[in-house]
Amino acid sequence: MEKISSLQNKLIFKAGEIASSIGLNKSMGQIYAALYLEKKKMTLNDISEVCRMSKGNISINIRRLEKWGAVEKVWGNEKRKDYYQANRDIAGFAFEHIIAAFSDLLERSRESVREAQIELKKLSSPSLSAEEEKKAALYGKSLGEFEEILGRVEKLMENARRIKKMINE
Repeated sequence: MEKISSLQNKLIFKAGEIASSIGLNKSMGQIYAALYLEKKKMTLNDISEVCRMSKGNISINIRRLEKWGAVEKVWGNEKRKDYYQANRDIAGFAFEHIIAAFSDLLERSRESVREAQIELKKLSSPSLSAEEEKKAALYGKSLGEFEEILGRVEKLMENARRIKKMINE
């Protein structure tokens, strides 16, 4: 059993490194790996023991994992204890998280472009020099091109959602 425990520790450690290397929280990676490897529901105490982390750290990161859809709270044998298990569809929840992040980024980008276009329109031609007029026209064109790119990215995301839906059917 000691060899299995040692392997488990290595895998959990590596999961943390992988999570960290792609810009995620190391603890989240380790907690998810512990739940994924165990294939059973675990309490915060169980996870804390396996991951060798404080219950506070586990609690904070388990909420983040729940928000992502990577972990879910399930009914356990004991009252007054929360149990958790890993969502084994890694690709599914990762895809959803990426799409949500891109959707948010797209919306913020579109809003920034709209605000910039409004500011550009507020500039009155008589008060601008000839050089400023050229720059304003160039900025307007660039904002329009950026808006087109955002539209293409949005279409790509819609196609990715359709493909995912077809795969899941």
